[in-house]
Order: sequence, then C-alpha cells, then structure tokens
Amino acid sequence: MAMMMDDKKRKGCTVITTAMEMFTDNGDIITKIFTHLPVKSLFRFKCVSKHWLSLISDPTFSQKHYSFHRPSPDSSISSFFLQPAPRIFDYLSPEFAPIDRPNSGVPDPSLSFLEEGFELKNSCNGLLFCQRNMGEDITYCVCNPTIMEYKLLPQLPKNKFIYCSSIVFDPSKSPHYKVVCVSRTKLKHVGIDIYSSQTGLWRASVEAFYEDRWLLNEKGVLWNGALHWTTLRKSFVSFHVERESFWTTKMPPKSSRSDSQTCRYFGESNGHLYFIETDDSCKTILPIEFDIWEMEHDYSQWCVRYHVNLDAMVKAYPEMLVPRVIYFNPDKEKYPERGPLCVSFTVLHLLLQERGEEVLWIYIPGKIIKYQIRDGTFVDYYDLPRRTYYGLHFSGYSWHDVFKFSNTLSSVQSSHSLC
Repeated sequence: MAMMMDDKKRKGCTVITTAMEMFTDNGDIITKIFTHLPVKSLFRFKCVSKHWLSLISDPTFSQKHYSFHRPSPDSSISSFFLQPAPRIFDYLSPEFAPIDRPNSGVPDPSLSFLEEGFELKNSCNGLLFCQRNMGEDITYCVCNPTIMEYKLLPQLPKNKFIYCSSIVFDPSKSPHYKVVCVSRTKLKHVGIDIYSSQTGLWRASVEAFYEDRWLLNEKGVLWNGALHWTTLRKSFVSFHVERESFWTTKMPPKSSRSDSQTCRYFGESNGHLYFIETDDSCKTILPIEFDIWEMEHDYSQWCVRYHVNLDAMVKAYPEMLVPRVIYFNPDKEKYPERGPLCVSFTVLHLLLQERGEEVLWIYIPGKIIKYQIRDGTFVDYYDLPRRTYYGLHFSGYSWHDVFKFSNTLSSVQSSHSLC
C-alpha cells in the first residue's frame, strides 16, 4: 500500500514538473506575460534560466515591452538622477530619486560599475550619457543602469573644443542610439559629429557653421525629433537629428518684474516643450512666482500655459532660505563666504498626466516636493541627504544637473556588460 502511494506521489510530481517545463519553455506564453511586467521584475527573472535570459535580452522583446508600457504619460518617467556640479564639488556620485516607487529602481544607483571619473551629462529613455575629462582627453560613455551595462565610445580628435554632447534614443523606433556632439576647432569651425551605435563610428555631419556665435548649454533637450540647446543670446539652437539641419528660435520675452532673469527649466513633457525663467536676484521678499511658457509645435510662438506662486511653500519650508556663496576658490585655500539669504529651489520636471494632474517636481534642500499646479497644494515626496562642503550646505542643483530616467531593458551593445 505504501509503495502504491509513493508511486502516485512520484507520478504527480512528474506531471507537475513536466507542466512547469512546458510552461517555462513556451516562448509565446512567457513573452506575453513578461510584456506586462515592470523592468524591475524582469531584471531578476534573467537569472532563472538561460532561456529566460535570452528572451529578456532580445532587442525585439525590449521594443515590444517598451511599446506596451510607453503610451501612458504617467509612466514616461520613473525617477531622477541628480549630478552635483563638478565646478562646486570634487567628483561626487549622483543621487537617485525614485518617483514611481513600485516600478522604478536600479541595482546600483551610485553607478559604481562605471570606470572612475565619469559624470552624467544627458539622459534619454533609460540610457545615460556620461563624460570623463582627463587633461585634454575626453572619454564618452553610454550606460543602462537598469541592466548595469555600459559602452565606451571612440574618442573624437583632440583638436576640437567640445561645446556639448547629447544622446538620442527612441526604443519604440529602433534599438540603436545616437550621440550628437557640437564642437569648435581652433579655426572657429563650429560643426556636428554624430556617433551611431549601429555602426560604432563617429562621422561629421554635412551641416556645419563657420561662425562661433553661440554659447550653448551642455544639456540638450530632445523634442519634435530635434535637440534643443539654450544659449546666452536669448534664443535656443535646434538640430534635427534625421534631417541634420540647424535653426534658431527666440526665447520668451523677459518678465516685467525684473531685468535680471535666470533659466530654471527647459525641457520636454508629454510631447510639449516648456521654459521657466525667474528673478535672478538674492530675493527673499514674497511673492516668489513665475510663468511656465509652452512652445507651439511649429515653433511659431511661446505662450504662457501656467502661472505658479510658491509663497505658501516657502513659508512651509524655511530650509528653502539659504545663504548665497559669494566667494569660492578652494585652489587658493580660501573657504567660501556666506552671502545674503536667497530662496533655493530647482524645477526637476513638469509632468502632465492622463488623469488630469499637472505636477511640478521641485527640489529644495534635502527634499523633493510634488507640487500640484492647479490648486497650489504640495507634499513631501522623497528625502535626499544634504551634502556639505567647507561647512556650507549644498543648496540645490541647476536644471541642467537633473536627468529624468525610466527603466529600460535595451542593451547599449557593450562588451563591458556586468550582467
């Protein structure tokens, strides 16, 4: 009798095992299930079997997964990387701030799997573009922190002065990415070099300028198939990546409240281009307010989309009042001196969501705040450590030190994979 029971148990286990094997080996079923799962889960499932590893690593599956999750503007961004500016600090690893906690996260937010000395310069749809300066040598690197993979790019000629470089990547269209580099030679020849991950090579664009007339911001913003850079000449420069054509567009008119203005935000959200500018003075007297400008799709004009007043937020968070550093030169062994108080905040991102929410993600010293534009309400959302340097708290980031991020399975075609 006992032997018969043992035989039945063995047969039952065999049936279950066979069914499990049929399930795990059925690529169609697994693909459909995996398509619905967040990247965070899929990264762990790569360790289950070689078959699952091969399936999840397939570029075709990466595109399917991206296309399935991408249509919702709510899921277009899951977190931020914030890079302390090297002009203020010695090199520090970036901060990682998730805003979509169930679906965001990377195994190594400090990016310690990269070689030493790389700083974040740009991001696009889950890929990060990094740069390392060692004397006259500039090394570029593209990495995917979700799968801990990176690729060192070939070096450009040393006779070029690099203005700015940006990555362009749309996994819904292609598994390949491009890097666009704006540079000037000693002859003041301003031109474009484009790296393609498909060829693994740099090439010079046919479109070039022979006039050194723009001082471009390092961070390019991808919108309408073109990269856009702010300048010091009250305009922004655009370069269409596929057509390889340049043009310039005027920025919005200055606010009548002050002649001294500074850019607080220049970025894309849900298919729209936005710009925020505020008073640049050491201002602590309320009101603290600004307009949010939106560019028409045909570049014909800017229009005011929203008006924001942060007075209630300044009153609720006294840590927003910080001393401005009026002297800083550590090379001469002198410490920074405290200046007058000013209001410190950084607009990280403007997010328009399907359910009607219009949200500003704002960094204040030590916190990320979720600010509802329509009714002016706000909540603490994420705490960040407050770094100090020579006894002073680091009060904020510039908008070009903030990089929005969304998880992706896309490979950067690297031989340095750590997965």
